[in-house]
Amino acid sequence: MSIRVWRYNYGLGTIYAELDKNKTSIMDLIYKAFAIAEDFGFIRRVEVTTESIGEDAFVENYNIQGTGAFKPIDQLHITTKAAGAIYVKIDKHKTTQLDLINKIFLAAQSFGYVSYIKMVTVSAGDDAFRKSFNVQEARTLASHNQMKVTKSHPTEDLISFIEQNSDITEMHIDLGTTCYNENYEWEVFGEAITLSFYTEADEEDWGLYIKVNTDIFVPFRWVRDERTEEMAQKNAPKLKQLIQEMIGLLPVTQWEWEEYKDFVIAYLEGNILASDNKKSFL
Repeated sequence: MSIRVWRYNYGLGTIYAELDKNKTSIMDLIYKAFAIAEDFGFIRRVEVTTESIGEDAFVENYNIQGTGAFKPIDQLHITTKAAGAIYVKIDKHKTTQLDLINKIFLAAQSFGYVSYIKMVTVSAGDDAFRKSFNVQEARTLASHNQMKVTKSHPTEDLISFIEQNSDITEMHIDLGTTCYNENYEWEVFGEAITLSFYTEADEEDWGLYIKVNTDIFVPFRWVRDERTEEMAQKNAPKLKQLIQEMIGLLPVTQWEWEEYKDFVIAYLEGNILASDNKKSFL
């Protein structure tokens, strides 16, 4: 019996397309490439060439797979590159898991909305609780006020789950919002921020990662012009307010930026945070 050999380096063909540059932008093309990739699989590598720097202006690998062969399509390892993350230590003796959830919904009201919650327990594992909230009907809005928020407080089933399960070890919460993009439009970002609480019973403190999943809060690194500067000036205060409220509402004992990109911190510190140690902007 013959064996089929899958050849990675032999293409079946190439399609060339001409685009109307007056109806798009470089950032718009990138967004649409990532959107198309969601149905096909994932973005593997991005290379950008500029006249000033050349072919190595920007090179980055994405979604590196941890295994060579697998059966379920769900095993595809899809990730996104965050603009930065803040690690927070929380005094677990001064709060509860339900209190944390209530305060997240409170902080989300000024930022946007809670879009998704996932909880992990010792007994049920990763699928203990999963629920989407406030699903938006459109990706691009005429104004910020068109954002649809129907659930601004914890639902009864969420409260009941927390009260009935004492072995919750992780709580992952996505916060959505509308941001002003480089095309002067209000755009919905359903996973703009991910809050990951780690609430193991045997740990001295609880931990929280505030992951900023998009760089729309600062001028784009490679295209910093009047459009992206205006974009950042409208969006950055929203990020600052959210972080301030999170630090203020929770019993925080320590926090610091982690996994950040230099241009993100440089812009936030220089424009809105005024911090020389990445920790003090309250």
